[in-house]
Amino acid sequence: MISVEELRIPSELLELIKKKGWTRLTEIQEKAFKPVYDGKNTLIMAPTGYGKTEAAILPVLAKMISMKPEPLAVIYITPLKSLINDLKERIEWWASPLGFRVARKHGDVSASERSTRLKKVPHILLTTPEGLEIDLDWATQFRKYYKNVKWVIIDEAHELVSNKRGAQLSVLLERLKAYTQYDFQRIALSATVGDPELTAKVLFGSSKRDTRIVSVSKRRKITLEIDTVTSTENTNFWSELAKKVLEKVDPPTLVFVNTRFAAERLHEEISKISNLKVEVHHSSVSKDVRVSSEKLLKDGKIDVVIATKTLELGIDINKLKKVIQVKSPGSVAALLQRIGRAGHELGGESRGSLITTTEIDTIDSYIESILAVRGIVEKPKVIEMPLDVLAREIIGMVLQYKQLDVNFAYEVVRGSYLFRNLTRETFDEVIDILVKNKLLNKENNNLKIGYMFYKLWCFDCQSKKWWSRPFGEFFSMISERDTFVVKWNNKTIGDLDAFYVYKYLRPDSKIRLAGRVWKIINIDEENMRVIVEPSTDDKGEVPLWRSDESIRSPLVPVYAIEVLTSQEVPSNVRVSEEAQMKIRRVVEWYQKRKVPIPGGNLYYVEKLDKGYSITGFIDHRVAETIAHILMYLISSEYTTSVQIRSSMVGIAVTIETNEKIPNVVQLLKKIDNVEELLKKSLERSPYLFQVAKEIQLSFGKIGKVTPNDGIIYEEAIKQTIQKHFDIEATKEFLEGIKSGKIKLKLLKAKTYSPFTEYLLSLPPVRPWLKMVEMRIVNTLKGEAFTVEELALMLNLSPTTIENKLKEMRKPTSKNRTLQFIDVEFGETRWILLDDLDEIMKRDEYSSSFKPKDIHENFVVYFRTSPKDEYNMRYFKPLEILQDPEGFLSKFPDEEYYEVKVMIPADTLIKNMVPRYFYIPKKALPAVLLNAVAYLQRIRRHT
Repeated sequence: MISVEELRIPSELLELIKKKGWTRLTEIQEKAFKPVYDGKNTLIMAPTGYGKTEAAILPVLAKMISMKPEPLAVIYITPLKSLINDLKERIEWWASPLGFRVARKHGDVSASERSTRLKKVPHILLTTPEGLEIDLDWATQFRKYYKNVKWVIIDEAHELVSNKRGAQLSVLLERLKAYTQYDFQRIALSATVGDPELTAKVLFGSSKRDTRIVSVSKRRKITLEIDTVTSTENTNFWSELAKKVLEKVDPPTLVFVNTRFAAERLHEEISKISNLKVEVHHSSVSKDVRVSSEKLLKDGKIDVVIATKTLELGIDINKLKKVIQVKSPGSVAALLQRIGRAGHELGGESRGSLITTTEIDTIDSYIESILAVRGIVEKPKVIEMPLDVLAREIIGMVLQYKQLDVNFAYEVVRGSYLFRNLTRETFDEVIDILVKNKLLNKENNNLKIGYMFYKLWCFDCQSKKWWSRPFGEFFSMISERDTFVVKWNNKTIGDLDAFYVYKYLRPDSKIRLAGRVWKIINIDEENMRVIVEPSTDDKGEVPLWRSDESIRSPLVPVYAIEVLTSQEVPSNVRVSEEAQMKIRRVVEWYQKRKVPIPGGNLYYVEKLDKGYSITGFIDHRVAETIAHILMYLISSEYTTSVQIRSSMVGIAVTIETNEKIPNVVQLLKKIDNVEELLKKSLERSPYLFQVAKEIQLSFGKIGKVTPNDGIIYEEAIKQTIQKHFDIEATKEFLEGIKSGKIKLKLLKAKTYSPFTEYLLSLPPVRPWLKMVEMRIVNTLKGEAFTVEELALMLNLSPTTIENKLKEMRKPTSKNRTLQFIDVEFGETRWILLDDLDEIMKRDEYSSSFKPKDIHENFVVYFRTSPKDEYNMRYFKPLEILQDPEGFLSKFPDEEYYEVKVMIPADTLIKNMVPRYFYIPKKALPAVLLNAVAYLQRIRRHT
């Protein structure tokens, strides 16, 4: 190792190093010093606790001592507010004695602290991507100091590169470069990542400086223990989990859970049975409580903090002895990051316990632990060219410059690595959408803010429209988790996560909420309400929370069979007897039947009660892709009662009704165009609906996103595929089946396999037919079609079309339909209710509403609900034609559940009585005339 003197560190900084008691720098600090000091863009990679922050800041401070730059010289960007609070003290310790001011800027910083930076401009500003966005877009007084920026440090880079905040930041850095007209130095800090070159490209963008990637060969010593908790009908899961957590606690301990709900629930149970000091830390907890928990944890004055991702990243907790992870975190990278919180000091040992729930969760956690100690980490999956981010950044530049030249904006954005392939055509399309939706105005080649921008992103939303959003949300690409309010007779029962509703719930679904079971009557996605009524059924699904359903690590299926069949377990991975039993139960199930564990080139097909499963370790995204395509094919040709379940151990396809299910293996072998079929399947997927909801306001789109929305709809499809699916890997998998490289073998056993049992324990995904409704509406406009004609045009099964049309005729539908009989051919045709008057006048249909004898007597039977008795009234068609309003005045209600018409005392055609359902009063004249015309025609032909 090199001594501090050999690095030629300025004497002022050297004194501070000695004051710290350091005789030398850490390996990563030594390796990073020269490239950073020499002005190279540098990616610094090392495990937690190796001093990456000092590896970046010390050479920058050394350079600042000689350069004496004007403030604002350094921007230090980090993804979490809690990191900023921690880092300010840490960096200030070095910077203040050297005469450099440090300030912070994020949402929890007080107004007085924010205003101080105008009076005493800091040399180093710590902020988030959102804080940088606000300053460039909106901080008219402070923005000018950004002209002086010479260094940008990006902390926890691995956390940013794979999401939209990273895409936002990549464009912001290009905007900053254009504003400063200076190629400032970029320094990124990261834990070990699977593809450091890609990480560097995303963050260094168009910079012309030389790039260096520095890392340490040594890995942090970690010790992992895997234990499990099992609950039965006679035990409370949360109580058992709390007991198991308390067994593992070694204060101070950090407990990670995957959702806010789990954090609160676990805290509640631990508080009942323990006197330990326990706090909760997640994004919904107030700023004061979060800051207090962080300080108490750092000072060792608290026993346990239960947290979500909010404490996953680099806050320095030297006294932390242990980390507990409840359920698999979903990736090796997340596991390493979380466990790395413990033993944070250099040379420390990170001790962690994973507490699992199911057999598959235990296997997942075990394999991730093996990969973690081996140092095998996932490659980051970046989001290429997200156009909603582009839309926001174009608007942001307009706010910044007041008047924006389109050509300038295009060149700036293209500097971002993620937007390097952006065509001018696509760029102009996005601008056209923003102009069309009045977020921007365009004059010649210049853009200005349009009047709708401040209506959509408003300062005071209390008096605004339902679609308005608080102004501060414009600057953030963190999608807010929407919730549905559950209502029964105007009484609020509770809340449901929006993604859970989109993915799993449909009318007639049953859920357990607030201690009882409810039947869903209607899902109103516009007003975010789920209407329910009490159910007599004692079985209902327990709602999940969004983070529980994340895509699992793609590495686990690759290494699963090798790890499970190996007799060697690393000494630093310990598995409790109970956890071993869960793993053995799976492995031995296959051993007893003398068949291999499925995965790789072998998968099993099992016939289920109402469907099939295909099981084996498989990339979760491939499983999702195949399951969605199967859902599409079955709902198109057979029934919409199809349900799919997918995970890293396979796919299950079932039917809710007694209809026959096709052989899914035969369907698989017929799949040719994966991309085309997947895109079609997304029209029935809750994933597409959720993504469309997340991105639409960025483009100024209000209301449902439909195929008519062009680039917005296309972008929703693209992002849905990037987020949840893998087209190329699925093609390779299906080609393997067709070529015989991958074997599908029928597995016959008296019990379902453990993989199938797990799949059937998951809540099913059902087709989301809201998009189908819009396609029906667009096809029906101004036309009248039979069910069979619509099915052929829309590539859906007749059953699907008919069920949807019947649903759309109800009063609750925003796009009401109506059926009538085409008397020329005796066919039932469907129209949009709004088109009724126009259809009646059309030459090809007018005869269906023109009785031959307008003086003949008829009787109409009607009722307002299926529980009511029929009312009756005699009439002649002449009454309707002469005085339709007077005729309608004889009918007291505005809506009729059923209407049927008969010829008095004519028994010959009694079985051919036309019946109409869900008829609004205004449509009664047309319906009765249609019924009369039909009856008179069939009587002539009998």
